Amino acid sequence: KILSNNYGKGTVYWGKTVKQVLEELNIPPDFEVKGMDKVHHHINYIHRRSETEDIYFVSNSSPAEEELTCIFRVDRNKVPEIWDAETGLIQRDVEYSRVENGISIELIMDPLASRFVVFSDKSEGMNDAGLSYDLQFGFNHMKDAGETRESIDLTDNWDVSFDPEMGGPDSYKLEKLSSWTDIEHEGIKYYSGKASYSREFSVGEESLSNDTEAFVVFEDIQEMARVFVNGNDCGIVWTPPYKARITPYLESGTNHIIVEVINNWNNRIVGDMRNPDKKPFTSTNAKARFDESSPLLKSGLIGKAEIIFTN
Repeated sequence: KILSNNYGKGTVYWGKTVKQVLEELNIPPDFEVKGMDKVHHHINYIHRRSETEDIYFVSNSSPAEEELTCIFRVDRNKVPEIWDAETGLIQRDVEYSRVENGISIELIMDPLASRFVVFSDKSEGMNDAGLSYDLQFGFNHMKDAGETRESIDLTDNWDVSFDPEMGGPDSYKLEKLSSWTDIEHEGIKYYSGKASYSREFSVGEESLSNDTEAFVVFEDIQEMARVFVNGNDCGIVWTPPYKARITPYLESGTNHIIVEVINNWNNRIVGDMRNPDKKPFTSTNAKARFDESSPLLKSGLIGKAEIIFTN
């Protein structure tokens, strides 16, 4: 069966996929994940070139973490960097190997995360921020590094304050972290806005060695949170894994953590619709999309929370 025909200086193919034709011509893929063909539907990429760089955008649309061996078809003499668009951090100490078709890199991709992998002739004259943050953002690390050494459970006994002007209580004792929508108090069930969680925890001096990193980790956050430890801003957490690096701010003995959480407007609007005889807290034409049967959306810090110490 004839599936190709030479024409002029070229060849016309039919009855074959582009992938099959390229394989016949021994043209390797521009990007491939070694041994993971079946998951390519959620590992995607875009490649563009500047005058001096090859820039790859790699994304993981899966809700699960992926550990990938990625092969990039680039000049084997180039040097890779990994850029994080969310944080602005650049990682230069990337472990890589030169292979027959380009450069191979081990990437650990968080759920629903993306990375820029930038290849250039050399890595000089750029912002050196964040090389010590590899464990937090999961760029790339040795497989035997970053294992949890110990943890402190923070799931129970939080003091939470809401904004009374939006119907929430000024102070509420939360025995266990759960969605606001699971609490019977109507001021919390239907609350929309910012709530401030706070509690204390103790850290032993032996946990604060120089080779230790510390993170506060939440099972779920709806929708966004800003973390403070001992009055220090540890950053905004809004994507899984819900984790913030707190290493520089811990002290031996008693520590204080505050987590400010903001949800969206849905629950407050639905609460107003379900209580038409009460003064509404919202005034918006968006109410046309809602009625008293509209579902409430999970909000707040939900599930397990802990501080982990890694090597």
